[in-house]
Order: sequence, then structure tokens, then C-alpha cells
Amino acid sequence: MLAVANTKEHDTYFYQRPKDMLGGAVNPPHIFLDATAVLERQLTAYALDRWVHAMLDAGSEPADVVPDKLKNCLDNVNGSGSSGFPVNFLNWTGQHSGELLDGFGRMFSFSEEFRTQLDGFVRGTEDGSTMARRVYDVFQKTNDTVRTLESQKSAARQLLDELKKKPSDSSFEEQQRECEDEIHNLGRIVTSILNTNTFNYLSDEGILPNYAFPETGVTLHTILKEDKEPSDAAHGIEPAAQDKTKRRGKATRDFVRPAATAITELAPGNTFFAGGRKYKISRVLCSKGGADDELAMWRLCPNCSHAEPVSSTENLASCPSCGSMQWADNGQKRPMLRIDTVISDETYSESLIEDTSDSRPKTQFLKNTMVDIDPADIQSGWQFKGITNFGFDYTPQGTVREINFGQVSDRGASVEIAGSKEIRNGFNVCLKCGALLGERESRHAYFCPERKKAQEQQLEQSERNGTCLFLYREVKSEVLRMLVPGLADAQGADGAAESLTAAVMLGLRERFGNVEHLQATLMNEPLPDNSGLRKTYLALYDTVPGGTGYLKQLSDPDTMFEVFSRAKEVMEHCECAKNGGDGCYRCLYAYRQSQDLKLISRKTALAMLTGILDLANKRSRVTTVSKINTNKLFDSGLEQQFIEALRCMHAHPLVESDDAKGRRAIVKDEFINSKPGYSITVNGSVWSVEPQVALGPADGVAIPCKPDFVLTVSNIDESGDVVEHDGRKPVAIFTDGLQYHAGIVAQDSLKREALRQAGYRIWSLDYDDVIGYVQGKDAAQLADPMLAPKSMPSPVAYKSTIGKRTDEFNPSEVSAMAMLEYYLAEPDAERIFAIQALAMSYALNPRNKNVEPQAVDMLHRNEALHGENESTFMICSSWNPSNCTRLKFQSGLCIGEDMRTTEPHVGMVFSDIQRDAAKAKNDDYNPLDALDENEAEAFKTQWAAFWHFANVMQFSEYFHAIGDAALRDESMYEPLRNGLRNAPDLQKDNDSEWNDILADPTYVYCADETKEAVKRFIESDIPAPDALGYELLDENEEIIAQAELAWEDGKIVFFPSYDLQSDRENADEFVKRGWTIITENNDDLDKVFASLTEGMER
Repeated sequence: MLAVANTKEHDTYFYQRPKDMLGGAVNPPHIFLDATAVLERQLTAYALDRWVHAMLDAGSEPADVVPDKLKNCLDNVNGSGSSGFPVNFLNWTGQHSGELLDGFGRMFSFSEEFRTQLDGFVRGTEDGSTMARRVYDVFQKTNDTVRTLESQKSAARQLLDELKKKPSDSSFEEQQRECEDEIHNLGRIVTSILNTNTFNYLSDEGILPNYAFPETGVTLHTILKEDKEPSDAAHGIEPAAQDKTKRRGKATRDFVRPAATAITELAPGNTFFAGGRKYKISRVLCSKGGADDELAMWRLCPNCSHAEPVSSTENLASCPSCGSMQWADNGQKRPMLRIDTVISDETYSESLIEDTSDSRPKTQFLKNTMVDIDPADIQSGWQFKGITNFGFDYTPQGTVREINFGQVSDRGASVEIAGSKEIRNGFNVCLKCGALLGERESRHAYFCPERKKAQEQQLEQSERNGTCLFLYREVKSEVLRMLVPGLADAQGADGAAESLTAAVMLGLRERFGNVEHLQATLMNEPLPDNSGLRKTYLALYDTVPGGTGYLKQLSDPDTMFEVFSRAKEVMEHCECAKNGGDGCYRCLYAYRQSQDLKLISRKTALAMLTGILDLANKRSRVTTVSKINTNKLFDSGLEQQFIEALRCMHAHPLVESDDAKGRRAIVKDEFINSKPGYSITVNGSVWSVEPQVALGPADGVAIPCKPDFVLTVSNIDESGDVVEHDGRKPVAIFTDGLQYHAGIVAQDSLKREALRQAGYRIWSLDYDDVIGYVQGKDAAQLADPMLAPKSMPSPVAYKSTIGKRTDEFNPSEVSAMAMLEYYLAEPDAERIFAIQALAMSYALNPRNKNVEPQAVDMLHRNEALHGENESTFMICSSWNPSNCTRLKFQSGLCIGEDMRTTEPHVGMVFSDIQRDAAKAKNDDYNPLDALDENEAEAFKTQWAAFWHFANVMQFSEYFHAIGDAALRDESMYEPLRNGLRNAPDLQKDNDSEWNDILADPTYVYCADETKEAVKRFIESDIPAPDALGYELLDENEEIIAQAELAWEDGKIVFFPSYDLQSDRENADEFVKRGWTIITENNDDLDKVFASLTEGMER
């Protein structure tokens, strides 16, 4: 006996472990009585049961109470039997609603909240549909479907009458037979509907309990047409007349599928397999007639998950959810259709399943799950601040919308939706008959007027009156969003999202048992700063309409952390951990995520949960996770992506051929300076990679700062041999987000210059630099065109300086990440980059020999800030890159000390935006709100170019970059000019903690009184506070007061004296809870901090 196995990850896992295959656990199915949709169906069933008993008690015959066939029910709804079911049942429920609710309440134990909801379901609410109305509407919809089919039959009969009047001709005879088939087929569908069992119908339509389908199902009507026998004409033999019309029998059959699977399984163009046959979906049946009557125009936001039907009063200016101005574009308006009935129209031979393949072909569709949440509907939210920021919020009635955008294709128009730009061709459907057009051999239905038009004009039928539409389904249900560090974006492929999802599902199984009804998806939304950054959420949602209450329980932080803890415990003690594995079906793996097994990692999941579960994290309530400060979150997420970028590096990054790029870099987990870090080996060079390094005066850096990474080259190569140092310097990496760094370019430039003077190279990268590089975007997409030498004042000078060197590159054709890659891989990088900086310096100097006084003055001021002596320029002028209003250069040439060479001096000044110091303390403050969309986009482009220029030009000793705020406050650069003499005298033991405070981007917004106090605290050996920006919580964990500095262990809080006067209520909240308040005027610091400094070396 031969068994052929496929190579799916899920299957091969169990082929290698047959005992696990046989020994798996089976979870029993659940009934969710906490789900409102389930309870409503149960209540309807209970009401029907009570009514039937009442009718029988009144003497009715059992067969007369509820008709066996649907036809009789539809007749009653139409008025021909108005006293029969369901009319009499609905009248009875309206008269007995109170006793029905009381009786049902005695059977089930549910909360007062559910009682109120069920009362509204039975009696009705202002904005809700009653049980009676819902039942009536279901029958009415089926009535409409039957009328539509009868109308189509009538149209086909008219066509048949016209064909019979045509002269006798074999082609017209064949058309008559096909038209007769169409009439018979439509009749069979109508008969099938009318003969449906009433109770089966009510169950399939979601009126009565149906434990297989939590939503209303989608019906497939299949038509198997007669199959003509092959004619002898093909062999040159004239058959007998009767042989030409030999047929096989006719048949129809109906199938009902859950809406969640039907959106792809029963999508037009797909093939459905059942009963030994295959049925290709060829038409959409609309209950109101043509698809045109049921189509709805929707606006789909290009920037977030929000969508809404178009209306005459719609907001056309911007998206109501994220504010995107692209919301108003016509391209975002799309027709959408919610399908409930489809048709397959095949011959017997076409429906046969061939054995030519071991697997059935599957049509691939582009389907997205989009979670849309109205902030007003969020019931609770929590944030956890500490080593990492984590938060979640719970919405009882979020909208989960699945959209099928059509078959996957590499041809067609790209449409951007929810931040993802993909080819979305949709379904080309006839608005009159619902036929799918554009397919091979596709055609309109016989009754369709478009068929006749196509024939008359001799057009392909697929060319006529088709509309590109999307299919959708949506449910209102519970949604719980998690804002998690380490999730990069919805397209990220590092396994973080998949691993965390698997861990959460593991914890839920451990806590609740069977959780197959809970699903997870990634959703994201843009930050409001036009930076390109996006917050990414892991959204858990309940597939049962109305929700089952599981996620409501999970919205309690204690339950949430119990779920995480259980998952962590299982992963830590799993057998796969003992065997060196990274996950198995005893812990993380599950069939629902079988397609992601390569990405799911037990180690990754454990690392993420460990950070979230850290006991040092402080929790507090928030109205929504959208308000949580993303600075730390972004740093953490980008850290992972930066490491992924390092993994993408090669030995020879700038060559064009992939084969010539050489070996890929090797990245390993390491311990660097007693904390987790990495090492990267590329082209034989080994670099240590240390994240989040606090540097300050004790390290020779005059201005305290905290690069996101510091990379240091080792004098040990990959073989372990000692090598001579090649001169490459440590590299400080900054990955800055625009929202938190717009307005502080002067301060950021100062920190980078302090690092440069301390012997570091500095690389500034924005989100697009890193993420685009990881995603493998083309160099042309990632390179900055602002760095093009050909657009500079003297492009010829650039070429003559570079000469014909083969190791040089064009800075405008190489991305910032690729330049860093080159520096790490090339031992001679210092010399090569120095030549680039020199060539660009000459290119930035003017061709004329003018000396512009304003340019000289600006360049002198810039260099004076850095402690340079005043130079005498023989040429000096200003230059702005094309369309730049914020980025300005002053370039000058002077004679070198040897009197033979020239020195190309370049100053770069960025005209920054003004920040509101008071508002900047709020997490949601965005300085770019003061700009319009075009201005904000221009700011982003020039801000990025400023740092990209600095990456290259830092290799010139005659280059200096500043933000214009430094020109208004020259004292800002005084610590740099004076070296380490005026810097705070940090003690080594306390250095790192105070550096964290001083290097925080928000420190620059602190009041001068606060900065003076900090200097005193450091000089007095006072320990660093817990954090910059402290939030005091009450008993309900609500934020009730805030302070800039706080020492929680000693219950000491600092306020500038003017704050005590202007905001006394804030300070009083601390006083009420036993805190000691100090100001910049306190002279008793030793006494106040005695409990904290006891035992410290003074």
C-alpha cells in the first residue's frame, strides 16, 4: 500500500510524529449563552415552542400550526392566508412579550444588561428591529427572491416566443432548446425554494438556533443541465434527426454555507465541490431583481480600517476616523455587495470531477478582515508603562468587516485601503442578471437584456454592462485591541505578530477551553504626524454576532495577565523546550495557524510576554489605546525591524547583481555590557550591537544622549583571529519618529555633534528607511533624490573629485540603510566616505566667485557655535535644494593652512517648526497639526533629507549641521564648546539612570527651573527619579495628577515653584496621599532624600 503525503508544514509535523496524531485531544463544542445573537435565537425558539403549545391547547391540529413547506408560509405573508403562520405567531408574541421574557429568564441565568437587550428584541427599541419584524423581513426577502426568479422566467418566455417566430434554422432551434432549459431551470429553483422544510429554512436564515452557522448562511442553487450526446457529424456521418437531441436528465440541488466561508467558497468564479461533483459559481442572485438594486456605494479609507456607505450627507473632506484627506478621492468610492444567494449553471459533463490531479484546484482571492471601531463605543482601556509600553481596549460592539477584493492577480489597478496598496480587481458582474463576466466562456443569462444587445452588436458578452464590485460581510461583535511592542506592521514577516497571536490563543485555551470562535487579525492606523509611522494592533474578535462574553472577561487586566501567565508557563515547561525546539502542538501550534508554522516561534513569544508581564510595569486606565504614547512602542518595534534589516545585509551591498552581493550577514543574540544585544558578522567584520545606550560626560560625550543602538567593530574576525584595527569608528544609530522630533532638530543636532566629537559615527534613519529596506523595496524607492550631486551648484566639481574610482557610489542612488551596510562591510569605509563628503562639499560650493555677506555671516555663526575660529572665504554663497523652504546650505572655500589646498566649508541649517512647550507634555500632541497636509508632507521630506545629508557629510571636518533654534539661543551649544568642563558631574554609578532622564526627547521641554534643579540633584548625588513625567493613580487606577520628576520609593515629587502657584490642585493630590513636595528652592535635599541615599557612596 502506497501513501502519498503532501509537504504542508502542518502535515509533515504529524507524519514525523504519528503518535501525536493519534493522541491529540478533542475539545467538545460549546454553546455560548452569553452571546446576544445566540440568546435571541434561543428566545425565538422558546417563543415558538410556547405558541405551538398554546395553539394545540386551543384545539388546533398539529399539521395546521406550522406548515411543513415554505410555500404556505410565503402565501400567508403575501396576504392570501393572513391568519396562518408566521402572521399569527408574530401577533401572539406581541401580546405575550412580558410572560415570554419572564419564562425565558427562569430557564437561563443572565444579567440585567442581557434582560434589557432581550426586552428590546421582543418589544422593540427606537433604533433596533423587533423579533417580529426580523422574522417577517426574512420571509419577505425570500418572497422577493421568488418574484425575481418568476420575473426572469417571464422574460425568458418572451424571448422563447420571439425565437419560435424565427424561420426554421438549426441555430435558432438550438437557441430555443437552451431558452427552454433556462425556463425549466429557473422553475426548478423556485420549486426547490417553495418545497424547503419550514424549520430548516428558519434555521438557515438565522431565526432559530443553528450551532453550525452563527450568522445567516449563503445559499448555492446548482443547476445541472442536459448534456447532449456527441454527434456523428464530427466524423462525416449525418446522424438521424432524433439523435441530434439526445439528452441526459436534469437536476437541481441546494447547498447552504456559513457566511464567513461563503465569501470565498461561493464567490463568483470559484468552484464548489460536493456530492462527487464540482460546481462553478457563475451568477449572483439578488432578491430585489438586478445587482444594480442591491449594490451599495461605500467609501473605503486608504489610511485606516474605516469604511461607510456613501450618503448625501457624507463627510467628503476627510476620513471621520483618521482624518485622511484622501478619503474624498473618487477612487476610494467602490460598489459593494453582500451576497446571500448564488447560482451554478453547469452541464453534467462539466460537473464531473477529473482525476488528473491529486489535489483540487483552489481559486485564490484577496480577502482582508478589517476591524472598524468607533472611539465612542470603547468601554474600557488600560495601559502598562515600564520597560515597555503595552495597552489594550475593549469594545462590546465593534464592526468586523470582511471584504473579498476578487481573485489574486499581478495585473490591474492598485487600490490603497487601510494603508495597504494592492491590486484589487474585484468581480466584473452584470448589473441585470448577476452573471460573472470576463471569464472564459462567461455569458449573460438568457433573460438578460444585455445578452441580446451583445448579440446584436456582435460584442463579446463579457464586454457588456459589467461593474467591478467587491463582496463583503460584516458582523457587530466584541473586539479587544492590543497595542503591543514588537509588532512592526501588518505586512511584517518577522514572526512577532504570528508568535504573539499563537501565545494569546494558547493562554485563552488554557483559561477558557474551546475558543475556536475567537479570531485574531492585525490592524493598524497612521500616527497623526504624516510621518509614515503606523500603530499596529493585534485585534481579537468574536465570530459569534454580539459576542460570547469571553473578550469582556479578558478586558479585566487581572484576567488578561492570567491568560498571558498561563501561556508563558506552558511554553516554559513544554517538552519542545527541553528538546531544543521552538514550538510544537503541545504549546503554540494549532491547526488554525498551520500556514504560519514557519513564522511562529516559542522564543519570540516568550520574549514578548516576559516584557509585558514585568512586575515593574505600572498600570492605569485610558479611554483608548489610540492615546497611548507610541514613542517607546515605536522604539521597540523598530528595534526588531532594525535587527531584521541587519539580517538582510550582504558582503558587497552596492553591486547590482544579486549573485555578486556575496554572503548574507549573520546576526546572533549576544549579551553586551550585561544586557541583551546582538552581534553581526558581515564580509569578515564582526560588530557588537548594543540597544538603548545611555551616554554622557562619563563616557566622553559632552551632551547626554541615548542612541537606539551603538555598533562597535571588534578586533577579532569571524575566524577568531586578532586583526589590526581598520579605523572604522563606533556607530551610533538613531531611529527617530517625526512626531516626537519635529521641533527639536537643534537639540538632536547638538547630541549628534557631541557624539561625533567623542569619536562616533552617527547614522540617522527614519521609519521608511528601515521598513522599506526590510521589505526589499528598490533602491530608487528608498534613496533620497535631494542628495543628487547633479542638482547641486557645482556637479562638475563632484565628478572631478570622485574621478574614476570604482569603489565610489552616487549618494542619491543608495538608501541610508545601504550606506550603513556599506560602512559595516567595507574595511576601507572611512576613506571612501571621506572622499564622498569632500566631493559633495565641493559640489555644494558655487561656480561663481561671489562672496555673499549674509551667507558668510550665517556660516560664521554656525561654525562659532561649534567652537571654530572665523575663516576667511574667497567664495561663499547660499543654496536651497529645489522646492525647499526649510533646508538651507551655506558653502564657502578658503585656503588651507598649507597655502596650497582649499578647504570646502559647508553649513546646513534646518528651519524647524515651533513647538508649544505646554502642549508637548501631552502624549497626543503633534506639532505638525499647525500645518496643512501639503506643508506637513514638505516638512517630512526636508526633515528626512537633513539627516540623510548629515549621514554622508559627517565625514568632512568642515561640515556643521544645526537647527535654526540654535541661532536664536546660542547658549544651547555652550556645553559642547566648553567640552566636559560645564557638563553635570555625573557619578559613574548613577550615570546611566540620570543619562536616561537627560537623553529623553521630552527633557528639552522641561522648564528652566526643572533643568536647574536637575543639575543640583546630580551635583548633590541625589539618585535619578523613576521617570521623566510621572502619573499618580487613584484607587480605581485612574490618572489624577502628574509631575515632571518623582521618586516613588521615597514618595518625593518635584514641582517648579510657579507650578505650585498655578496648579495647586494637581500638587494637592500628591499631598493628600502622603507625598513630600520639593521645588528648585529647597535647601534641605540631604534631609529629604536621606532614606533613598542611605548606604550610597557619597
